[in-house]
Amino acid sequence: MFSISIPSSSEPDKATEAVKPRRSPLLLSMILLGICGVTGFYSFLQFRKILDDTELLLNSIAIQKSQQISNWRSVQLIEAKEAGGVRELVVAVNKAIKTKDPQAISQVANEFDNFKESYGFHASTLLDRDLKPILSNAEGLELSSLEPTSSLRASCKQARDTGLPVMTDLCPLPGSGEPGIEIIIPLFDQIRVPSNHMGYIVQYIKAAKELYPVIESWPFSAGSGQSILLERIGGEIKVLGRLKDLPGSPFSSLPRSDMLEAFEPMLREKNGSIHGGRNYAGVESFAVARPVEGTDWILVSEVSRRETLGPWWGIFFLLATCPVFGFIALLLTDNNRILRVMGNRYQTLLETERRLRTAERKFLVFLDKMPSMAMIKDKDNRVLAANKAMEAHFPAEEWIGKTTEERLPPDQAKVSLEWDRKVLETGYVEFEETRMDKYGQLLHLFTQKFRIEGGDGAPLIGLIATDMTEQGRAERQIRELNATLEQKVKERTTQLESANAEFQSFAYAVSHDLGSPLRTMTEYADLLKDECFDSIDESGRKYLDSLRGAAARMAGLMGDIQEMSQISNAELKIEDVDIGKIADSIVSAYIKADPERGIAISSTPSMMAACDASLVRTLYSNLIDNAFKFTSGRKVTSLEFGSTFRNGKAGKQEIVYFVKDNGVGFDMADSDLVFKPFQRLHESDEHPGSGIGLSEAKRVVERHGGRIWLESVPESGTTVYFTLSPESA
Repeated sequence: MFSISIPSSSEPDKATEAVKPRRSPLLLSMILLGICGVTGFYSFLQFRKILDDTELLLNSIAIQKSQQISNWRSVQLIEAKEAGGVRELVVAVNKAIKTKDPQAISQVANEFDNFKESYGFHASTLLDRDLKPILSNAEGLELSSLEPTSSLRASCKQARDTGLPVMTDLCPLPGSGEPGIEIIIPLFDQIRVPSNHMGYIVQYIKAAKELYPVIESWPFSAGSGQSILLERIGGEIKVLGRLKDLPGSPFSSLPRSDMLEAFEPMLREKNGSIHGGRNYAGVESFAVARPVEGTDWILVSEVSRRETLGPWWGIFFLLATCPVFGFIALLLTDNNRILRVMGNRYQTLLETERRLRTAERKFLVFLDKMPSMAMIKDKDNRVLAANKAMEAHFPAEEWIGKTTEERLPPDQAKVSLEWDRKVLETGYVEFEETRMDKYGQLLHLFTQKFRIEGGDGAPLIGLIATDMTEQGRAERQIRELNATLEQKVKERTTQLESANAEFQSFAYAVSHDLGSPLRTMTEYADLLKDECFDSIDESGRKYLDSLRGAAARMAGLMGDIQEMSQISNAELKIEDVDIGKIADSIVSAYIKADPERGIAISSTPSMMAACDASLVRTLYSNLIDNAFKFTSGRKVTSLEFGSTFRNGKAGKQEIVYFVKDNGVGFDMADSDLVFKPFQRLHESDEHPGSGIGLSEAKRVVERHGGRIWLESVPESGTTVYFTLSPESA
């Protein structure tokens, strides 16, 4: 994969150079001592470098593992919150706890079984708010034997107070006794908090299945490398994971050893400094410790001293023999040029090896950090390396060192070799393909292949495959949702058009089919009053007046219905309108009609809006009419209309218009009734009207895509707010 060029000495050998006189034994001894000193110093520098590299490597592993554990905890808590927020589950749990209904308990048990498949929870237990078990699907667990521990009580209290799931420490799981973690999910009558607290769901997660594989995996080949999860409890250091060389290690105390003494400062400092000593198995090792965020856990990564210093011993032995061979060369040839040339070349080799190891280590780390699957093949299509993302879907033993024909079925191998031929010709290709991974899941991959020029002149083939399975599934769901939404919009539009047509037909029938009999009845009532009024007694006159009043009210209602129909079906003519002038003109008409009435008006001089002027006039006529009607009992009618800004959705501001009065007001508990047609909150003899004014106002606002609402206090007045455009999104 790499091309190594070894520089030659800058001074060429001179074969014809005269042989210099032999040095004295004292001079040769001094030269030898100098070489030994340089060799020893160089060996010391190499030793320190290996320690520094080991510390850096162990720190990176410890940080990576602790972050993986922290991320795993966060994912589990998010999934637990999602599971506990299922509305059907909350309703069933409420019924199961309160009534012990067998059907509700069976429904909860089914949801618990679904959790195993959806979220990977090993088992679930339902507790009431007094921590008494209701049901559980944990194998081997008797509900009668389940007694809440002090730790569980504390976790349940925390979950109830915060309204969020709480993850406990590692502990033996009820029933099986296997190491695991409990997640306590608080349950309430409603999804949001605060609400009536019902109980808890305790989810059990097997550490051997979910947590231990994260801890025990090692990012590179190291026979002695391992990660250990610890926790200090009192004066002891407890093992929370499994140890390579200590069976039955979870929850046991770490054996006393030299390394344990070294762990003491590590657990205090948590700064990633390297420490050495004998570990729990008596093996000389190096280790670093890092805290796991959000827990009291400590992640320790260690590797044996023998494996770490193995390369250094080889270098030390090689350097130690160099003075001997140099001394022999001095004695035999009496020419120090040979030693200088060999030393320079050897230093070059060592420097090249160091750079090569550094580049290889950085390359492997970079490769494993890639979220996409990646691998490299040689000219014979044999896999040289693959990253962690590739190994997560395809076993390394089935890929590394094998050719395309050995790895893939014949039909897939033929297609892959054809792409390899094209990439060697063109330098780059990209395509989409499907592959079945080791779990039997069909992956949709976007694959890129590119040619890499090898150091020996033989080209290599690089591959990067991005998993597009979820993206494709999401795109299909979006298309399906869009199609469903479009269908629903069409259906709702059809229903709305049908409803408008029915309402328009109804309004027409009321105005025309009932108008003629009503006019006839009114005319006969007027004739009775004009021609027979004197011959009718007092009771008959009252009946006649009631008849004429009812006919007038009915005529007014039919007019209101007709006007409502016109508002619903009138074509919108949107233009820039000064609605402040419209409101002023309406108020002026009321003042002229009743000049003796005390009126105090406060208005915004100019309020421009994009709207239909005719419909907005109808809107303000109804609102101002209500304001004058419900302030008739006040000595001074106070009326204010204007506009303001309020935050809409996503924090964007929108213009809100308002009409405020000091009238009789109403109880906000009845606010849902005021916009319904013909609904009245006051007696008609106190405040006459048909009860359709606010319905017409709402219809005008909705025609403009806006909203309308009220704020009112009995005997203190009412404020009507509305917008004339869709709410800011």
